[in-house]
Amino acid sequence: MVSSFSKKVNKKVKKVRVLLIGIDGATWSILDNLISNGYLPNLCKLLRSGSYGNLESTIPTMSAAAWSSLYTGVNPGKHSVIDFIYHDGRVVSSKCIKTTKIWDILSKEGLKCCIINVPLTYPPDKVNGIFISGYPLSLDKDDFYYPKTIKLLSNIGALYNNFYKLIAKVGDYQNIYFKFNRWRFLEYIYKACFLEYKLALNAVKFGQWDFFMVVFRSTDDLQHFFWDYPNILRDFYIKLDQYIGSIIEEFLLSNKCGENYIIIVSDHGFGPFPKNEINLFAILNYYKIVKRRSMQTLMTIGYSFTRTVYSLLPNFLLTFFSKIYAKFSKKAENTSDNLRPLKFGIYVKDISLRKKILKILDKITLSNKEKLFIKVFPKNEVYKGPFNWLMPDIVFLPNPKYTVTYNPWVVQIIKKSYSYLTGSHHSHPEGIVLITGPNIKRSYRLGKNAKIYDIMPTILYLFGIPIPEYVDGNVIYEVFDENFLKSNPVKYSKEPYLDIRSHVKSVKQIWKRKLKF
Repeated sequence: MVSSFSKKVNKKVKKVRVLLIGIDGATWSILDNLISNGYLPNLCKLLRSGSYGNLESTIPTMSAAAWSSLYTGVNPGKHSVIDFIYHDGRVVSSKCIKTTKIWDILSKEGLKCCIINVPLTYPPDKVNGIFISGYPLSLDKDDFYYPKTIKLLSNIGALYNNFYKLIAKVGDYQNIYFKFNRWRFLEYIYKACFLEYKLALNAVKFGQWDFFMVVFRSTDDLQHFFWDYPNILRDFYIKLDQYIGSIIEEFLLSNKCGENYIIIVSDHGFGPFPKNEINLFAILNYYKIVKRRSMQTLMTIGYSFTRTVYSLLPNFLLTFFSKIYAKFSKKAENTSDNLRPLKFGIYVKDISLRKKILKILDKITLSNKEKLFIKVFPKNEVYKGPFNWLMPDIVFLPNPKYTVTYNPWVVQIIKKSYSYLTGSHHSHPEGIVLITGPNIKRSYRLGKNAKIYDIMPTILYLFGIPIPEYVDGNVIYEVFDENFLKSNPVKYSKEPYLDIRSHVKSVKQIWKRKLKF
């Protein structure tokens, strides 16, 4: 294999191997029932031989922020990512993540790494092994894998190309809903899951990996569209459990003598899509913070017309009218030069206005005294780092009964929600973590939630590699035997997390342009 990492493995590194499997959106609210009824024998076996519990996600509970924090060990204020698109319209890529990733550290120590389908890893990083980028990526370029010789590896290249051709054919969620139908989309989800599995299985057979990571994103799509069909969720997880069992079996077969650790994680939880929505515009309009502009009255009519027509269009007209739909939507939402709303927060320029909105959202309740928002934070309570300027000034977790919209064309604060999705994760921060291996407690459920930042330092601890002091997470001490912890104290390093040149460049960008609202 061609690789720029030719140095020998650091002798101080422990001779262990770690298999990390990500199941996007997996939640114990689904898995507990399936495991207890005998549907998932492989996950059940892991539970009995290891420790498990809730894995608290980032705020917001978005995949981009969560996976980035999982493999860097830091909060979004340090790695700069909260969504797949920045608030000013720039598309996020792996180059936007401004801190060291777990595979960077392991490769530097001479350990062999294989990374497959992890979100926000395009373009791929150079590692001591194989890297196959995950969503989102550019399909116009043949540059989403490393090294270039990967096409020579036992069908991996062919499978990889088929996988992303499949994704490109389906498109985004609106196209799925309007152009296909969700039952046809279910076939694509099964195909995507199978290709994720085959990619991982072929790669794990190829070599003795010290660290192997694969993410199954198909579960997220499944739960967004079929949360209202428990039997469909059950059947899909049965198949996924079989795939996971095969990957684990191959991983263990390639290293019968050494110590093997298996970690299963998800980036956030999941639940039913709320039946009602909170109209953030109506709240701010009631308190006279924003008001509808005259232009928006006209845009409201255009938006409503476009939305209705769009849902009735035949396939050959969808592309044309989708552009009009997006144009009306964007113009209708531009209600103030002083703030910009999101589903999980608000950018507010004026500090006094920021404090006022914080107070309003934190205290607003319905007539039955039910709070609309579980928690409302100023950004400095959630994010800490040099990229806090990219984060929303106000961040919130809505009541799980409600989704958040910003509709200048609607006067009600609470109204019935309109969505083609049946499942959501915006108010469900609790994902899963399951760890099994030598020195791990058996059949043990964590007494308190682990945090998504904890996975990266825990993996470094398993290898005996010092944990950088900048990392926000901690080793998940609770899963380890006490004697092991006593004989293996945690070590730390003073390695800087940010390249000075990239930091200076980012700071200059702040001064060169104002934040776009």
